[in-house]
Amino acid sequence: SDSMMNPAEKAAVEEWLKGQHRCAVCWWPKSDGRRQCELHHICGGFSRSKGHDKRNYLLLCERCHGVFHSGKIYALCPDLDRSTLLWSKEDSDPDNYDPQFLATLKNKRHLGYEPSPPDQYYLDERKWNSGPWKNRSPWRQ
Repeated sequence: SDSMMNPAEKAAVEEWLKGQHRCAVCWWPKSDGRRQCELHHICGGFSRSKGHDKRNYLLLCERCHGVFHSGKIYALCPDLDRSTLLWSKEDSDPDNYDPQFLATLKNKRHLGYEPSPPDQYYLDERKWNSGPWKNRSPWRQ
């Protein structure tokens, strides 16, 4: 997706990323390279330039990103869905939380789903992942 961004869009992404320090779902820290953190577009079809907007960005670790896109096939942890990612956007990046804007990316007036918190599994992981390095397990089951 990077190749579809112009220099201004790339710069805007880099600027937004500077303010994001951990996975929006499980709080895996960006500084711990045992898991990569990746840019997720909340509403797809991001080849259209209007999708390049900080209101459409979410920082996810590679595990949570994989779980969202592939579910149980990817990791033995609970599924993540659009409602959970919307909740995580509001929780992690409230200044850029704008469900109305996201709906316009889909040419709709409403997204058609509401934010809902992640499974307790991920809320528990937040405690581990915001603690000491040794408490974090990149592939905890």
